[in-house]
This record gives sequence, C-alpha cells and structure tokens, in this order.
Amino acid sequence: MMTPTAMVQPEDAKYIKRRLRCGSIDVHPTEPALILNYEVEATILSESENPVLSDKKQCQKIIRLKALNKNSDCGLLAREVVNKCSLIHASKIGDVEHLIYFLQSRKENAFAGGYGDNSVNCSPSNGYESPQTTSVEGEKAN
Repeated sequence: MMTPTAMVQPEDAKYIKRRLRCGSIDVHPTEPALILNYEVEATILSESENPVLSDKKQCQKIIRLKALNKNSDCGLLAREVVNKCSLIHASKIGDVEHLIYFLQSRKENAFAGGYGDNSVNCSPSNGYESPQTTSVEGEKAN
C-alpha cells in the first residue's frame, strides 16, 4: 500500500528507488523445488531525493530443481543455484545445500516423471510480478 509522506504532485516524482531483500528459503511441499521469499520496496523520490511515496510487497520465487535425483551433487547444485539467482547471497550456499539434500532424501516418488535438459535460470524479477517461477536443473550446464 502506498504511503504518502507529502502531497504528491506529478512534477515532484522524479526518481524511483527499488530495493530487494531476501527473506527465508524453504523447500516446496510436493515438488523438487525451493521457495524463496523476498521483499520488494519501491520508493518514489523527489528531485531533492526526498521520499514522496513508498510501497513494500512480499513476493515469492519458486526455483525448480528439475534434474535433482539421488545421484545429484547437492553442493554443486547449491553453488549453481546461488550463482544463477541474484536474490540469494553467496553466504547462503550452506543453507541451500542443506535444503537440496533434504529434497534429495525425501520420498523417491516425489521425483517420478523424468526431468529434461540441465540448465539453471534464475534471473531477478522486476519486483512486482509475483509469484515468480524459475527452473533450476541439475548437474550440468548447457
């Protein structure tokens, strides 16, 4: 919800500042996927860089691990996820690896239904398109 800090005039709104904050990373309840929760804050600034309007929105990105199987290298896949998804800081590699290991050791039937090519695609969203779905696949890059 927009919160006015001053009376908004069209000539006052000169700049938009966008900030992304990574929140929690969880496992998907039924799919081989990670759920990334994050917050987008957009602020409209005046020419003198004073905030005119501000808005925060909670968003989610689903990172599908399509090629995850019992033989996948969890550490390698975690590094690939973190490298391809700019919303996840490098310091979270251990957490991501642990979550991937949990997904890998979960019931085998969760992985039934072959998964195709191996590629990672985790581009940052433009902020207000939620939920985002991203595919992250296995051990090899194209």
